[in-house]
Amino acid sequence: MCNSLFFKPRFFYNSIGNNGAKYLGKGILKCVTLTFLNLNLERNRFDENGAKYLVRKFSKCVTLTSLNLNLNNNSISDNGANYLGEGISKCSTHFFKSRFFM
Repeated sequence: MCNSLFFKPRFFYNSIGNNGAKYLGKGILKCVTLTFLNLNLERNRFDENGAKYLVRKFSKCVTLTSLNLNLNNNSISDNGANYLGEGISKCSTHFFKSRFFM
């Protein structure tokens, strides 16, 4: 379990695929007191399925109030962007700030 309030991992240029995105989401979910997440996943190798895994976990982080997510240069299609939008909209009760870079 993680007890951090602020988490700023930079995983850009790491060849993270769909499974990696899935496990990253599971790990972030274990940060039960996380309020601010600045996650840089630029130039990895996941697609809309990886985006779906991530956003499903974010929507369960009830203490998260700020999310900055950089997904530039991945293979996220229109469907992936749709998954991100739908998932984040489910978090609207506890997010006050969200920024996405795609």
